[in-house]
Amino acid sequence: MTLSILRRCGAVLAIAVAAMLPAQVLAQQTITLLHVNDTHSHLDGWGPKDASLNGTLGGLPKVATIVKSERAADPQALFVHAGDFMDGDLFFNQYHGVPELVLLKGLGLDAITLGNHEWMYGPSFLVNVLNTAWPAGASDVPVLETNVTSCDQLAPWNPGTVIKTVHGVKVGLFGLTPPGLPMARPTPCVLGDINTSAQAAVNVLKAGGAELIIALSHAGMDRARLLAASVPSIDVIVNGHDNAMLEQPEVVDRFGGGVTRIVSTGGRYGWVGRLRLAYAGGAVTFVDYLLKPIDAQVTPDPLVQAAIDALKPAIVAAYGDVFHDPLAWAEDPIEAVWDPRHAKRDTPLGNLFADAYRAWTGTDIAIEAMGYLDDPLPPGWIVGADVFRSMYLGPVKVGANYVPQPWRLVTFSAKGSALMGVLEATIRTGSNSFPQVSGIRLDYDPRLLPPDTWILLDRVHVGGKKLVLDKLYSVTVTEGVWNVLSRMPIMQGVIGTPLEVTAFDAARALVEFRGELGAAASNRIRDVSAIGNDNAD
Repeated sequence: MTLSILRRCGAVLAIAVAAMLPAQVLAQQTITLLHVNDTHSHLDGWGPKDASLNGTLGGLPKVATIVKSERAADPQALFVHAGDFMDGDLFFNQYHGVPELVLLKGLGLDAITLGNHEWMYGPSFLVNVLNTAWPAGASDVPVLETNVTSCDQLAPWNPGTVIKTVHGVKVGLFGLTPPGLPMARPTPCVLGDINTSAQAAVNVLKAGGAELIIALSHAGMDRARLLAASVPSIDVIVNGHDNAMLEQPEVVDRFGGGVTRIVSTGGRYGWVGRLRLAYAGGAVTFVDYLLKPIDAQVTPDPLVQAAIDALKPAIVAAYGDVFHDPLAWAEDPIEAVWDPRHAKRDTPLGNLFADAYRAWTGTDIAIEAMGYLDDPLPPGWIVGADVFRSMYLGPVKVGANYVPQPWRLVTFSAKGSALMGVLEATIRTGSNSFPQVSGIRLDYDPRLLPPDTWILLDRVHVGGKKLVLDKLYSVTVTEGVWNVLSRMPIMQGVIGTPLEVTAFDAARALVEFRGELGAAASNRIRDVSAIGNDNAD
């Protein structure tokens, strides 16, 4: 039998086999979803430096390389963002996110939802940014705020839902930013209940013929799980807000049958997620998932890198050479984390910033909040941009509006009794409110029940001496911390004095002065309930 006859027989056999296959197998299509979240304006590389002091991790140029490579393999791959592109790097303070949005559009971003940081500066600021970057509204990139009402300003960009046809499959997308997220300022816009809004969005998308539904949910994993379990027909939730990093999708059994897959990349352009699903005959099935690290092995896209490099001179003019002027060296990362097995509740990064505030002002005490500390300082050479990313927050009110400026330092004097009230409240609240301190040491016991206080007053020392409740102590905080403390009843009558120096200035100065940074905490705040554990202090 000749080769040509074999080929003809094979073709006939293939046709015969195909005729016997179910229609849904023949119609199966693979949908590729690329996704990021919580990128926080980390446009350039960060983390440990190379020989030229360039960060080796993350950055939009390397993300562009991944997206372009995936689009070369599947030109119809979807690319979405689950919110919080604003805040986190000097690129945002200088340019307010506009260049980032322009570059994302150039990479073919299909949809984005807004995070709480996009709402931090109010609707007018947000709309100005969107109008500058995407003047054609949703025709540029749809901003899916499905649960936003009473916000006509956002309407040109927000269609609520959108359907994209991918390989003949109608893929429906919607987006959610829950009300009440920290520091968001949605007034006069209204953010509605996410489950109610999600169900309404699913109904609209189903009526429009959507066969696969994706939610962009800037709500954190706990709410994503509740959403998946409560609202039927959502196939994928792209999570944002809590910077969760999932190496594989989390699978949740959903109301009414079937499963929802939750994906989340960790943030800061450090990873790109690639989810592939198969669709056939009304059924959505999992193909594979890959969380792609944006590390030293990824080559930056030269065009995007050139665009970002062109943004740096204006930042250098405003803040000095924060990119290539080495300030200090660290053998290990300087982080704002503690080991719960141990009693120490101060952290290396928290101590550094609190020390910096007190070193600049000379007060008795300095206080910072855990929730205002962010990126760790990387091992190796540390530059100014690293210091800024470690405590970047600074929405400052100018007139009726909020603008991105680093928070200034604020000093005040208060009695020891008031300070104990402040520290007691913030320790009990925990989480983002938990204090980091300089100039004071204390122990607390969370096993004590009201009316007992947690702080053990006989173990509180300021400047090496026991705290005196009736004595006035001088304190340094940031504007952000002062805004919280000044509203506490126990602080009534206490006057804060804003200084011209910013927290970033003070921290950069101390980092440079020290020259070498250690990663150890120093027992400034101890949870005595952890003493005696097998692995405790």
